[in-house]
Amino acid sequence: MEGTNKINQSKLIRNIVGITFGVITSILVQKYLFNTNDNIDQKLRNVSEATNKNCPMYVDGFTRLDNTVALPNNKFQYNYTISIDTTIYSLSTLKTNLHQSILNSVKTNPSLKDFRDNNVTMVYSYSDSVGHFLFKTEFAPNDYK
Repeated sequence: MEGTNKINQSKLIRNIVGITFGVITSILVQKYLFNTNDNIDQKLRNVSEATNKNCPMYVDGFTRLDNTVALPNNKFQYNYTISIDTTIYSLSTLKTNLHQSILNSVKTNPSLKDFRDNNVTMVYSYSDSVGHFLFKTEFAPNDYK
């Protein structure tokens, strides 16, 4: 039974990470980040505004992007809802595995190149299906360079 939960949790993490990066950032970052002469904070606000027009957006069967927020000092936050049974899945394990998977994507995903080149700190915040905060994970330039 425990092995099945680990396999299901692994599939969940792969789905969350894979779809999250591919769908959302690739088009919007390319379209809005470098097509203006604005400073990076304004460019991030433009990306956030464009993304939020499509939110909430289901990125897989478990995960919904609720919105994004462009924060001061080159920070960009994604706010997600995950529909999982927290009595079955260990939040600490989920956070650890998700952190590693997202970090790998942050380091290598071509759609995030502009974020990396501009030293954007990327924040991923997760809540459960009733709106309770679960955890947040953050990636500063020192983490991905």
